[in-house]
Amino acid sequence: MTITRREFLHTLAVAAAAGLPLADTARASAINGFYDLHQFGNNVTLMHFTDCHAQLMPTYFREPNVNLGVGDMAGRPPHLVGEALLKRYQISANTRLAHAFTYLDYVNAARTFGKVGGFAHLATLAKKVRAQRPGALLLDGGDSWQGSATALWTKGEDMVQAARLLGVDIMTGHWEFTLGAGRVRELVDKQLKGRIEFLAQNVKTADFGDPVFTAWVMREINGIPVAIIGQAFPYTPIANPRYLVPDWTFGIQEENLQKTIDAATAKGAHAVILLSHNGMDVDLKLASRVTGIDVILGGHTHDAIPDPVPVKNRAGVTLVTNAGCNGKFLAVLDLDVRNKRVAGYQYRLLPVFSNLLEPDREMAQLIRTLRAPYEKRLAEKLAVIAPPEAQAEQQPDAGQKRRHRQAPEVPPPGLVHLPGINGQAEKNALRRQQTHAGDEEPNRDRTPAPHGGDERHEARARRGGIRQYQRGAYLFWLIRPSMAGRW
Repeated sequence: MTITRREFLHTLAVAAAAGLPLADTARASAINGFYDLHQFGNNVTLMHFTDCHAQLMPTYFREPNVNLGVGDMAGRPPHLVGEALLKRYQISANTRLAHAFTYLDYVNAARTFGKVGGFAHLATLAKKVRAQRPGALLLDGGDSWQGSATALWTKGEDMVQAARLLGVDIMTGHWEFTLGAGRVRELVDKQLKGRIEFLAQNVKTADFGDPVFTAWVMREINGIPVAIIGQAFPYTPIANPRYLVPDWTFGIQEENLQKTIDAATAKGAHAVILLSHNGMDVDLKLASRVTGIDVILGGHTHDAIPDPVPVKNRAGVTLVTNAGCNGKFLAVLDLDVRNKRVAGYQYRLLPVFSNLLEPDREMAQLIRTLRAPYEKRLAEKLAVIAPPEAQAEQQPDAGQKRRHRQAPEVPPPGLVHLPGINGQAEKNALRRQQTHAGDEEPNRDRTPAPHGGDERHEARARRGGIRQYQRGAYLFWLIRPSMAGRW
């Protein structure tokens, strides 16, 4: 049996992650091997991450086990999960990549492969890519300034500083706009100016239709002119409160996009890239309707798609990608540009495994500095879970379960405490407690609490509020593929 050097290094990487003892040099080889890039074309390289949602620290992140495709999109990317995704992209089960792209055996795999993401680890990976691909650009697909406590408290300031240190070259937006038009303009005009281009061809003033942001830029990568166009989330005033951006209009702006593509091509672009926050279903449709885009680097729907999806249109083919979320992935796109056109490509969606990548010291220090004023608030306990033995002692016996089999099962009181989750639920629980306290004899017409006791009533009320939220969120994600197809 013979194996290639790359296969050998990949095996070492898996062994290292599993905790097998390796010499320091072997461990370093394993890590470097996992993130090695093959030489390709003339090295026009773009790095892309999206929807990090202000997650500066490594996290455990489970990919979904449901992603419904409607109509002819059923069973097609991005609507693939689990074994179907592994089969489509020929990824072996029970491997590091299988854990990155699917939910399969999540708990055991997470114990083996550890946390993902974290800006200090992402910074290390970006530097590794730049060392192998001089001149590469780093693109941020948006949803970066929102999603954490520190981003909320600093009004996006922490993420702007982190993005500048990370070396982001170009970005577009969506949840950034929830900071309000004034704050967005302040950050773009003062903090990003001369450092990061904020692009959005589809955001205009509501009165005269003037562009609010720069629509596109031309960048030379190793001497090859590449046009990059920004596409902000088109449904921002619908998905988020309109009052936050009262004087701006959004939308897909398909006709204006086509004019922008044509203008970029006329000015000498050898490749045209759309940095999009449409969502992958919308991008797939858009790629079939407009011409001249070589690649759409997409976001919004958090789909981690290992390979681009080629979409035919009347003038050629557009590649559509989506790079996951939460800082879990860094996409690396190599383009082979010949005779003023894209002749080929190579694409890798690299998982950011925090136990394979040493944290970048400068970024780690910045993160500590950004979080330091809020450490006490960040350390506040939001929930307390009792140890398993305590849970076992307080669980109802089989007879209680049979007697109340129609009632929803909830944890006994004290096991999980979530203060202030649902104010109305708490008021209802308190009203029931007061009613019981005022009765000389409990009302026999009332349905008893599933495990008895007023405290159990309150626990059920709290859980009811949480379940209502979860059901609403779940239904939204079920219908979002069909919504994305509506223009």
